[in-house]
Amino acid sequence: MNAAVRFAGETISRCQEMRAARSGPRRAKRAALGGARVAPVLVLGAFGVAVAGAVIRAARGRARAERFGCRRRLAAYLESERVAYEQRVHDAAYTAQGMAAADHVSGWRVAKVVMVMADGLLRMLVVPAPERIDPSLVREALGAESVRLAREAEFASAFADCDAGAMPPFGNLYGLPTYVDADLARAGQIAFKAGAHTVTMRMRYDDYARLVRPVVAQLAAVTPEADLARVRP
Repeated sequence: MNAAVRFAGETISRCQEMRAARSGPRRAKRAALGGARVAPVLVLGAFGVAVAGAVIRAARGRARAERFGCRRRLAAYLESERVAYEQRVHDAAYTAQGMAAADHVSGWRVAKVVMVMADGLLRMLVVPAPERIDPSLVREALGAESVRLAREAEFASAFADCDAGAMPPFGNLYGLPTYVDADLARAGQIAFKAGAHTVTMRMRYDDYARLVRPVVAQLAAVTPEADLARVRP
């Protein structure tokens, strides 16, 4: 989108430069004609603005298509595998716990995606919303010497069809190994973001596991507050 806007701005600038370059001769011609204006200059300017507007509209259309591309791709994948799922639209929720509240589901059923760099390689972790990953447990589960949270710049391009932070827990669709926390694996049904902060999908965990084939391990430590509020699925 930013590139399109820059292109539009450059288009307008070029048109203005062309208009300025022609203004001298046209002023002389207009003087010879007794002050009559020469329309082509105005036509050129209007054309430039129209082109810039078309470029911006097209970029906005592409951005919208990309935003909902993940949801369509995921729905098509589940339907092709004959997997039952529910899709819900709600107010924007930017955190996993916020999504649980917006979708009226227990946070222990919400599959929260956490992207990490393990020995320099991108990996997808999936844990219940109330839990936080434990680096020592993750290192052990992944067999890695070093593990850290991935920066958005390190994984954004891998999920170009998703809103930032709204990627679904289907690493297999993006060529990424997927690791699921053992607590989530005990859930009968899971809910997760489907590429946008306003769209949630629900499905049986067993179906999810069959499609994604994640590595199941203990990845997170339960905070005392979360443990007190724990409601097993």
